[in-house]
Amino acid sequence: MIKRAADIVVSALGLFLLMPLALIVSVLIKRESPGPVFYKQKRVGLNGKEFDLYKFRTMKHNPGDTGLKITRADDDRITRIGRFLRKAKLDELPQLLNILKGEMSLVGPRPEVMHYIEHYTEEQLRVLSVRPGLTGLTQLEYADEETLLQMCKDRGEDVHDFYIEQILPKKLGYDLRYVNDQSLKLDLIIFIKTLLQVVHKEAYKLPGLLRMAIKVGLDIAGIVFSLYIAFVFVYEGDIPEEYLNAFPALAVSLVGLRLGALCYFGLYHAFWRYTSITEGFSMLQAALASGAGFALVCLLMPLDYYPYSVIAIDAGVTLFLLLGYRILMRVAYETLRPQLDPIRLRTLIYGAGDAGEMIAREMQQKRSIYQPIGFVDDDPKKLYTEIHGLPVLGTETDLNRIVENRQVDEVVITLPSLTASRLKEIVHKCIVTNARVSIIPSLPEIIGGEAKLSQLRNIELEDLLSREPVKSDMQEVAAYLQGERVLVTGAGGSIGSEICRQIVNVGPAELMVLGHGENSIFSIEQELFNNHHFRAIPIIADMQDRDKLEAVFEEFKPTVVFHAAAHKHVPLMEDNPEEAIKNNVFGTKNLAEIARACRVKAFVLISTDKAVSPSSIMGASKRVAEMIVRSLSGGHTRFMIVRFGNVLGSRGSVVPTLKAQIERGGPVTVTHPEMTRYFMTIPEAVQLTLQAGAMGTGGEIFVLDMGEPVKILDLAKSLIRLAGYVPGKDISIAFTGPRPGEKLHEELVAPEEVRRATRHERIFSNYQLEDAPPGKIEAALKDLWMAAKRCDRQGIREILSDLAPGFQVKTKPYKPTVTLGFDREPLSMVNKEREK
Repeated sequence: MIKRAADIVVSALGLFLLMPLALIVSVLIKRESPGPVFYKQKRVGLNGKEFDLYKFRTMKHNPGDTGLKITRADDDRITRIGRFLRKAKLDELPQLLNILKGEMSLVGPRPEVMHYIEHYTEEQLRVLSVRPGLTGLTQLEYADEETLLQMCKDRGEDVHDFYIEQILPKKLGYDLRYVNDQSLKLDLIIFIKTLLQVVHKEAYKLPGLLRMAIKVGLDIAGIVFSLYIAFVFVYEGDIPEEYLNAFPALAVSLVGLRLGALCYFGLYHAFWRYTSITEGFSMLQAALASGAGFALVCLLMPLDYYPYSVIAIDAGVTLFLLLGYRILMRVAYETLRPQLDPIRLRTLIYGAGDAGEMIAREMQQKRSIYQPIGFVDDDPKKLYTEIHGLPVLGTETDLNRIVENRQVDEVVITLPSLTASRLKEIVHKCIVTNARVSIIPSLPEIIGGEAKLSQLRNIELEDLLSREPVKSDMQEVAAYLQGERVLVTGAGGSIGSEICRQIVNVGPAELMVLGHGENSIFSIEQELFNNHHFRAIPIIADMQDRDKLEAVFEEFKPTVVFHAAAHKHVPLMEDNPEEAIKNNVFGTKNLAEIARACRVKAFVLISTDKAVSPSSIMGASKRVAEMIVRSLSGGHTRFMIVRFGNVLGSRGSVVPTLKAQIERGGPVTVTHPEMTRYFMTIPEAVQLTLQAGAMGTGGEIFVLDMGEPVKILDLAKSLIRLAGYVPGKDISIAFTGPRPGEKLHEELVAPEEVRRATRHERIFSNYQLEDAPPGKIEAALKDLWMAAKRCDRQGIREILSDLAPGFQVKTKPYKPTVTLGFDREPLSMVNKEREK
């Protein structure tokens, strides 16, 4: 009722006051082009009822034109006066008639034509539950819609399709936000913002002279008004005629004195929106000084008597009014201005503790992209309380409902002291809401003990798979690496490079970084020097070149070796088994035998869970490499094997592949809906590897605690959500069938092994129940080498099936099957263009 009354009063007053302007506009329209002054178009209003929307005509009159009136910035149908009217929003003045008739409101959703209503979803139809508005969140955000459509045309796209698929859904998002949050306060904010936008596109960036003229004009009005109020107060409204006659001269004198004082005390050099106690003190000085000057002027005036109480009261009222202008501007800037921006992210803060309070306070105080709407907290005692005026809206169980009902754009997790497992649960629940999710760092990472907006970061996959931090005995690690000459093979790879980064922190005497690719070795060598001020020794070598490896050992005399070099890509090695054998088997054999001959103290082989009951050439080659290393143990060198599963972010692995597919707009390919893999982060795997190297006495197969296996399908869905899309809606998922050599589920312990605990809770030792006889291994390796040299792929598979426990020769060719994971098409071309 209050809103409707305000609509009637404001629209009636506006029509009355703007009548002269409307007449001038009408004349200009008629002079430029023939046709009616007003334009009517059918729009859909409250409860889906159609009505005639009035506008000033801005286009050339064409009675036969019945098409949809979507216009671009360069549309040649728009007249010159029409362009001005559109830019100034004056073409919409006749809609005040629609407001008077009750068809529209001053503030509300944008009225649309029936053609587009047909494209609304059931949820979007809720915008018809309130009267459409002359202005609103959508009208403010899409003030430059014609420019957007022009850009669309310039890219060669269909303007109509672009509007329906791109602009219309976003407009409706703002309209739904208004429907959900409508209030008199919000209407006032939108109305003020509209007035500012009409006056100037960026109201707070008015030209300097105009801004100064407005300030001086307001001050003059305040000075004259203060003097009049002072006389009214002193004479109780019955001002003597003598003073009324002298009032103009008194007012002019006072205005001159006051403006001069304001200039002298620097009040026209200060920004009103930053008014503080300093400006208040300067204003007091200006009022007193100009008051004293005015008293002297009054002595010179031809008056029998001047009531000097008027001077005192006038000074006080002037101080109140002029300082009030400035304080009001600051209040408007700090409270209204941030809320006037409709593109701020509606943010839900997860955690109503100290960190959440800090983040909420900073969001409210600073001009940020975040608009906090409330909190979610797991403590039921905090329900229905408020922090900085923001309510605690619910607990974890209410998260989905709050995000949907409150149109939340982003959830910020402010729980820095959570355990890794609990954080993982919360992150999972947040990302399935399809809102963006960000997080503040853990307590040790928070600088100065205070949570800040600048510390917010996006959720990464590591947060979804995180476990409790690894606790390593760095003294034990340093004891066998400090002062040693360490050789790392495959040093340019994901695992090898991280081994190098962590080793330099414990103080080796020398570090040799060996690899086959010159670019990757150059990169890690430069990184160690630039970031750690450590000069590593770069070596380019092939693991199959035994002579080169012997020369390296003879020249640099390494005392500890980490062997991370290997061909790891499963499908590629299925197609090139001879290369897997040469590099993974005989490259390891060369390195291990040379290390033993040179009496290296420790040799650590980086292996894989794919070596357990291998189903692929790659896995079988690594299993044979393990057998070779174990067969050499027992002498001066401690030979150890560290076996773990997939690491996040390694080149060619599943995660970068899925991310690349998402960036291209999909579809995301998953081999099988039930396929699982073990995952851990690269730093975590390397930290445990170094610890295992310190623990081993020789011959052990160490297995790292990889946590619970993760479904690749769930991983793909999580990555899609982290990218801001909805799985199956924005990005489709396709099942392609297992590739050559792939298993549905990896294993960490072979049937012929027994898992044993070690003194480290995250490291286990697999005890081999029965080793292959050394003679059998040597004979098989000779046959394997000959088969690899001849590229006898069938022969390689047969030898491996006899040598590597669990490996079987494949008899059926690989035939991939493709099944769409969802009954939806991949992203439209429009969405793909948006991503570009």
